[in-house]
Amino acid sequence: EVNTYKFDDLIDDKGNVDKFKHRKPLAGHPGNMQKGVHYDKSFAPTPTQHSSRVLLAVMVKNGLVILTFDVSQAYVQAILPENERIAIRYPEGFRRFHPETGEELFAILRRSLYGHPAAGRYWNDHRNTKIMQEFNIEGWTCKRPIKEPCMYVIKRGEEYAYMIIHTDDGDIVGTSNEFNEEILTKLNKMWECKRTDPVSMLGLQRRITEKDGMRSVEVTMTPFIEGMFEAFKSETQYDSRTNVKTRYTPIPEDLMLSKSPKDSKKHEVEGKRIIARGYQRLLGMLLWAARGVFPECLVGTSFLGRCMACPSEEAWKAGIHMLEYMYQNRTRGIKFSSDRMISNIPIAHTDASNKPDPTDSKCQYGYCIHWMGPIVFASRKLNHVGLSAAHNEYMALHWCMRHVMWLRALLIEMGLTDVVREPTIIRGDNTAANTLCEEDIVTTGNQFITTPYHYNKEVIADGHAVVEYIQTDHNIADLFTKAVKKGVIQRLLDALLGYIEVYEKTVQHK
Repeated sequence: EVNTYKFDDLIDDKGNVDKFKHRKPLAGHPGNMQKGVHYDKSFAPTPTQHSSRVLLAVMVKNGLVILTFDVSQAYVQAILPENERIAIRYPEGFRRFHPETGEELFAILRRSLYGHPAAGRYWNDHRNTKIMQEFNIEGWTCKRPIKEPCMYVIKRGEEYAYMIIHTDDGDIVGTSNEFNEEILTKLNKMWECKRTDPVSMLGLQRRITEKDGMRSVEVTMTPFIEGMFEAFKSETQYDSRTNVKTRYTPIPEDLMLSKSPKDSKKHEVEGKRIIARGYQRLLGMLLWAARGVFPECLVGTSFLGRCMACPSEEAWKAGIHMLEYMYQNRTRGIKFSSDRMISNIPIAHTDASNKPDPTDSKCQYGYCIHWMGPIVFASRKLNHVGLSAAHNEYMALHWCMRHVMWLRALLIEMGLTDVVREPTIIRGDNTAANTLCEEDIVTTGNQFITTPYHYNKEVIADGHAVVEYIQTDHNIADLFTKAVKKGVIQRLLDALLGYIEVYEKTVQHK
């Protein structure tokens, strides 16, 4: 049983709770329900954070208006397939028994229920079916992009809207408030939908402003960061006068973290102690913030993740360092603006380190794609060992190009073909790697590169992208490859976050 109440709508004007929320979810844990016996498939797609940022970029670029909503009791709306209906036991206090034999009676679950392992899938299938039926009649058209199955492109006449649904929380950006309202009205005919505040969505705060015909939206996570800091405040170097010790970089400069030796009893004991202090919980929270509005912290969370199973004291201190950095910058986020003169087309930056992890000799890489602001950003360890700087950079280009192709395909499905009419610009700071994308140069220095990485050549040959050289000092992807120094943060961060025009500040051709 779950008893909760929400402070935003369930407390009267005198501060008294006038309604509690009470749920009796299904006991769907593996010890009680097994796949193949009680249910079949359980996967349900969820929107990527990249797709949500695409929505904000389109909103500021095309001057669209936003409406948000929540579907009440979403999971119980879906009717279960007949072959997956199961017998369930009534909750205590509601048990039923046969009047003559005394045998306990059971219910048949005909609708999905919270706690069911496949509840999300049932709701997803039901939601898609209903929306596609309702919005493809009487002059309405609706389609779901293959590249983002949780997005709906809705049109009627000259008006259009893009809707993304995060399970039961929906974002609509459309050509007018009236059109958005009509969409919500149709959704309300299918389910009870509650209008929500568009400023807040899944822990993100979105402040929309307009000045001199230019629109912008700044995305922050201030309440989340403050809550995270409060949870680990005793571990920080907190100062009541300055709030927190000044941190100029996301993690200590030149930090390199690796897995602890497995045969070291000392590290094993230390690892258990650090985990008990909340290392894994801290990392999870840091990662959520980094993926949301602190992209410069992604290389740090990647380093911290290497030590997940057996963290060291150094890793713990680095995590607290990042927490203090985020708290110090808690009111700052990422920004999308319509005043980007050159950023009407996407542009990417990519980079790779040539300093390998001593445990597996693989290097860190990263990339970002901007369009009206930062759409995509990533920092990970390469899948293969690089035998030179150019090799590492070429592999990094491969992963960047894959994401570029995803974005281009999604924009086309959204009907934004003008954005991808020209090849997407990808900038890297290694001449040899850049050249290899276009030229069939086979040398003793590159003939060993694994064949799938040459997908780069296909992307370039087909005209989807062009690779340009950029000086390292101006390559914002440098922030994703290592623990950078204060000067690098100061030079590149505002461009990465979208607070200044990335192209104007970073373009430096050889």
